[in-house]
Amino acid sequence: MKPASQLSPLVAAVGRGFFRAVKAFPPLFLVVVAAGLGLGVFLVFFASDPNLFKIIVVRIIGAACLVFYGVLLWLFIARQRGKAWDATCDYCLLLFSGQLNLSPQRILRQDNEIRTGISLRRIRDLIGIYRGLQVFLDGQEIGQLLYGARCSFGALPGRHEIYVRMDWCRSEPLSLTIDSGGVVQLECGCRFGFMFPLNAVGLAAWPERFFFIRTLSAGGCVTGKG
Repeated sequence: MKPASQLSPLVAAVGRGFFRAVKAFPPLFLVVVAAGLGLGVFLVFFASDPNLFKIIVVRIIGAACLVFYGVLLWLFIARQRGKAWDATCDYCLLLFSGQLNLSPQRILRQDNEIRTGISLRRIRDLIGIYRGLQVFLDGQEIGQLLYGARCSFGALPGRHEIYVRMDWCRSEPLSLTIDSGGVVQLECGCRFGFMFPLNAVGLAAWPERFFFIRTLSAGGCVTGKG
């Protein structure tokens, strides 16, 4: 999606107004979802046309409506458990206000000379292709990892905790102990990979472990979940 600065003022204003209204008045969202689900049901089960090609297209559109509005409804249900819906609205408001920069600002440096530290690879899972994945070490953001990139950075010997994050979704922290002269090999990415229906569910139900970070080989001791 384009940043708000590249959208027309009308589209940006409509987007901001819609998400403000939805966040402030949830029944409005339910009305929109109910209308979308109703349209999907009608197109899939009740629409008819003598032209076979047209009816197949209509059925496909109806099924897409059911999936799309079903996912939105799941996000709303997750809100009732204090999960993702408020964060989704806040994110969209920032996007339509032009306050969200989609370009990575700080990229982890590639350093082939490190003798003690961590080497992290981001797998190609078709999630956030044009986004940087934030990397946190001991609670401090140390940079962003681009799609498909492998980066290394130094760290002092001892015990550390690392996790990755994008917007409101993150991985579980991985605890590790780095030995002097050791480099811990890690990889990260979306937990559900190419299973896109599960990705939609995971965004709502398990945002705190939507991503994973795991060890490939350890120059030290690795514990905990990632």
